[in-house]
Amino acid sequence: MKKKKHRNHIARYLLFFIPLILLLIAFVKVLRYTPQLDEKISEKTVNAACPYAIPKSEQKKYTTTDLVDNMAIAPAPIFPVTKNQVVVNEPFDPYAPPAGESFFPPNTYPWTAVSFDVTNDGQNEQILTANIAMNHTPHLVRIVQNGTVIFKYQGINVDPEEVESHDGFMLNETLDWLTGTSKRTRYIYKDGTFIPAWYQIYCQAQMPQ
Repeated sequence: MKKKKHRNHIARYLLFFIPLILLLIAFVKVLRYTPQLDEKISEKTVNAACPYAIPKSEQKKYTTTDLVDNMAIAPAPIFPVTKNQVVVNEPFDPYAPPAGESFFPPNTYPWTAVSFDVTNDGQNEQILTANIAMNHTPHLVRIVQNGTVIFKYQGINVDPEEVESHDGFMLNETLDWLTGTSKRTRYIYKDGTFIPAWYQIYCQAQMPQ
């Protein structure tokens, strides 16, 4: 009889705590993918603070390996994007030199390709990058769907990143190689185009001398 009561108590606890745990997991996911815009900090302020000097109170959290290998970064506020992406819809020629024949020999394939879904249709698109100089590569991004370019971008050390929801992507790029300043932009796919929704400016962290 006691064993039966004990089992009933366990069952009640499980029925109470399992929904709470599931709710907590969902809440954490929402926080993870819904950044808060910070209107009190300007992009100019963040750029001026790069590279980020780690306060003494936080130095124990970092090691030399973190700074060199993992490019430790300063806390990055979220900024809204004020201009929209231009709609891109043009045929893709895989053998056309992105920077002209002065950089690429004729009839060579200059692109590095990965595939993941960025339009949330269950089908992977081609995510292509190419170089137009020798340093801080790659410089060009093209997203190709069924032989058509639907997104293009040029920058320094550009790196498209897959997102879990597949309704767009993240685009990482370097802004200043010397200070370790980089930018991370969230593009959302809507109405046939990729709209930049928000971005963050990151600074490389450095120990004070």
